[in-house]
Amino acid sequence: MQRILRVMVVSFIMLIHLCLSPAVWAGDSLNTTFIIGSDTYQVNGVEKRTDAPARVIGGRVYMPLRSACDGMGVSSEDIKWDPQEMSVSITRGQTTVKLTVGKLQMLVNGEEKTLDAAPIVFNGRVTLPIGPLARALGYEVSWDAGRQMVTISSQEGSDSSDQQNSFSQMVWQYQGNCLPCQIRFQPGGNLEVVKGELQDVKWGMEGDVLVLKQSDGKVICRFTSVFSYQSKLLLMGPYEPDNNIICILKEIG
Repeated sequence: MQRILRVMVVSFIMLIHLCLSPAVWAGDSLNTTFIIGSDTYQVNGVEKRTDAPARVIGGRVYMPLRSACDGMGVSSEDIKWDPQEMSVSITRGQTTVKLTVGKLQMLVNGEEKTLDAAPIVFNGRVTLPIGPLARALGYEVSWDAGRQMVTISSQEGSDSSDQQNSFSQMVWQYQGNCLPCQIRFQPGGNLEVVKGELQDVKWGMEGDVLVLKQSDGKVICRFTSVFSYQSKLLLMGPYEPDNNIICILKEIG
């Protein structure tokens, strides 16, 4: 029984990550622009500031590690720096990319790829060739020579797989801080309310933990406990504004 439960839990997590996991909380897709020499960049239309702008080095666009990852929807918790190896591992969903300063080899989920430009340290900051990293994480990259601008965007059609469509039709019953309602998970962090009232709520993943958030980013619940109940998945976690309330998410069809 425990083995079956582990398989069910792993399958659920993989479905979330592979089918529906959003690049960023705020929208259905990612569109980030970096302009050479500018101390600002935009993520889905929101302007952000960097103290080290994008630059062209050896004919390749480079960006400091932190700003590059932020522009691709990668949280700081998913960036692991090894000072001894001078390497960085960057994780998005089920993909982990490892780059090493001065080396033309990049590991993508352990598989070696060859770069035409190596990561460097520039003005005391680890600086990466942004194109190979973005493509390895599943994004499209385009270059506007006239505007000296690189655009990183979600791949067109990436939401259209049969597996994803099947999973997004699954109905879940949610109860906790509101009357019980029925919902479906949709790409980009959206929730479809099938029955009941649940407004302005997004979903996302923190590692292997499913999280519900309000549209302003405040956490409603982290579903830290996963069980099997009558051959269905049952997720539970505290309602974070009031830990006396338990949120329950039950697969019903």
